[in-house]
Amino acid sequence: YSVVTTAWMYLTPVIYPMSILDGAPRWAVFIINANPLTAFIKIFRAVVLDGVTAPWILHVQSIIWCAIALVIGSLVFKKSQDKFILKIKESSMKKKNAIEVKDVSMCFNLSREKVDSIKEYVIKVLKRQLFYEEFWALNDVSFEIRKGDSVGLIGMNGSGKSTMLKIIAGVLKPTKGTVETTGTIAPMIELGAGFDHDLTARENIFLNGALIGYSQEMLEERFDDIISFAGLERFVDVPIKNFSSGMLARLGFSIATIVDADILIIDEILSVGDYQFQNKCKKRIREMMDRNTTVLFVSHSIEQVKEICNKAIWIDRGHVRMIGEAEEVCDAYEDPNAKE
Repeated sequence: YSVVTTAWMYLTPVIYPMSILDGAPRWAVFIINANPLTAFIKIFRAVVLDGVTAPWILHVQSIIWCAIALVIGSLVFKKSQDKFILKIKESSMKKKNAIEVKDVSMCFNLSREKVDSIKEYVIKVLKRQLFYEEFWALNDVSFEIRKGDSVGLIGMNGSGKSTMLKIIAGVLKPTKGTVETTGTIAPMIELGAGFDHDLTARENIFLNGALIGYSQEMLEERFDDIISFAGLERFVDVPIKNFSSGMLARLGFSIATIVDADILIIDEILSVGDYQFQNKCKKRIREMMDRNTTVLFVSHSIEQVKEICNKAIWIDRGHVRMIGEAEEVCDAYEDPNAKE
């Protein structure tokens, strides 16, 4: 239908005069004149190009075609009105969501035997002696996170929280399902990720910042702010292999949050810092939330989840157990009977 309509519209005499159809078959002339735009183009040519008043019959044709188009348009819209409104609502919802997770499952192949070399691996594959056990870390997980929300992921060790964060950050590709994110992501998933431990703190700021997507000019401009927030003024030119886990966490958090990302992903990063660093991190997270940054936070500290997050998602053995207000979900998680 669309191809026929498009071809019909291209027959409109816009760039050529109707006189070229002199002597053409009547059916061809009829098709041209039946084009709704033909009458409008003829009026335009008469007034602008020829400087004369267009025949009254063309004005009548134009009015008739406008009435027909209005009626047909009204009928088509009325027929597809519900679908049209639904698409508008879906589009509006997508704009409001920072993260959409749909039916995500993640399977890992656990080898039953130890393979020490590539040669041994190839031989076992050829002899069909290499066996795996499937482990589904996530099963049909679905949820949506609105822009500006701070959401805590809670659950027991091995429940799939970190796997879910890696999928959202794009580190892992799900076995099934889809994940859609809106905007830039600043992931803090593993301590020391994106760092070269043989390089100094100064060098790692530019390395890690480049991996996140920051420009060298921006990093040079904000370098002092990064070091100041991390409290590493005395260790700028020290290789980070000599840093404690807390110092690494401070450096990583300072780099990731020096510019407001649309989505900030934090996995247990606050658990390795001292109370002063934790307070600084919480303050910065709240400031980012005030500027509409979406925060996805994983922690085994329920108190931290309640303090930082307004929503929470409880993942239990790869399944979503509960989604709702942080206080309500955390209370349910802490109920000793709920984990059985």
